[in-house]
Amino acid sequence: MPNKKRSTYVLVQMALLSMILPGIAHAEPDSSLEQWRTKEYKRQPGLDMINAGKAYSLGFTGKSVTVGILDSGIEAKHPEFTGAIAGGFDFNTDTHYANGQGVDSNPPIGHGSHVAGIIGARRDGFGMHGVAFNSQLFAVAYLESEGVEGDRVLSEGWNYLAQFKLPIINSSLGLNNCRNSTTPPCHVLDYGSAQSALDRQPLIIESFKNSVQAGTLMVFATGNEKQDHPDFLAGSPHWFPELKDNWLAVTALGEEGNLASYANKC
Repeated sequence: MPNKKRSTYVLVQMALLSMILPGIAHAEPDSSLEQWRTKEYKRQPGLDMINAGKAYSLGFTGKSVTVGILDSGIEAKHPEFTGAIAGGFDFNTDTHYANGQGVDSNPPIGHGSHVAGIIGARRDGFGMHGVAFNSQLFAVAYLESEGVEGDRVLSEGWNYLAQFKLPIINSSLGLNNCRNSTTPPCHVLDYGSAQSALDRQPLIIESFKNSVQAGTLMVFATGNEKQDHPDFLAGSPHWFPELKDNWLAVTALGEEGNLASYANKC
């Protein structure tokens, strides 16, 4: 099963960064909501969809929060990420990420950079800015693989991130891709039982438990395959309820606020 990256409309997925979570520092409240709704803000329609301007006016901008991202990496030299890279590791090249150092292994699509921009692109007066524009980004780039190797590769990424005890890890990716095939599993319920899921993805489940023990909130896209249920990664707590308090599965919306035509349901 391929671990497909999810090009979902993940703005809603990252709304959690505007919430009050333990350990999040913020600035003093500013009563002026409209001062935040700049041209840069309005170029990202999802910000109004999640009422981000209100969160900013209350002082929540992602300051002092580090967000882990398991994806294709980040193009660290991009000006929108100036000063935003807290660290990370690229398993494709065995190199570390730092400010200005590190690439996105998914050119020309740049899926990891796309997701990182939605999360934390700087508020610098150019282009658009991310939901948590004052946050720090900790990137891990993984090798896209299938089957047993995919189980190992993804678990390696989550285990690497778990050691840093980050408050949030975003993973806009999935295992089940059934748009061009009817061969199950197409969603989490197709696994049939917790034991079947464990037999198929033992290392991933172990890494999930390690992440939860580290106190991390795990954020997943539900998938892009028009399924009635989430992908296995987003829906894992169905079979492993000990994960549920640290899990956020989020589907995709279009710009009108409706469920996207391609989105898996929660």
